[in-house]
Amino acid sequence: MKVNDFNEVQCIKHFRFRKEHLLQICEALWPRLGLDGTYDDITCINRYRCPFETAILVLLYRLSRPRRIRPEMEEFFGMRRSHLSAILVTIVDCMYDLCMKYFTNPILFKQKMNLFSKKYQKMDYSLTCGVSLMEHFVKLVVLVSFKNRHILDIRDVMV
Repeated sequence: MKVNDFNEVQCIKHFRFRKEHLLQICEALWPRLGLDGTYDDITCINRYRCPFETAILVLLYRLSRPRRIRPEMEEFFGMRRSHLSAILVTIVDCMYDLCMKYFTNPILFKQKMNLFSKKYQKMDYSLTCGVSLMEHFVKLVVLVSFKNRHILDIRDVMV
């Protein structure tokens, strides 16, 4: 299952992002997550394999609203619970490792805080209109990384 398998309405309904934003998220995260395999075939724990876009879609589907792996996600993705769990654990672990580089480096945090706050203030989103904090964070990271490609580069986190 890939992003292009969905139309705009389905993307917003199931993943809470527009189709073009989902593609941008995948493009921005792929080189930074350090997953085993290729873009079209990553290796998860227990040696399960799936496309990278599918893994991101599984994560965003799970985070978009309270959904259980069984039966909702099994039916939607056509995968068994063990496969979905392996994908989620793999992606969440990689996202955690990526985020910790930024959240645990006080120098980087101090330097980038003004930039993040300015970018966030320019966004015309409201937390009161049903948009989750996670969605704001992902959109903000993608926005900043595309406008300033060096921000999510590994050299920024090295002291």
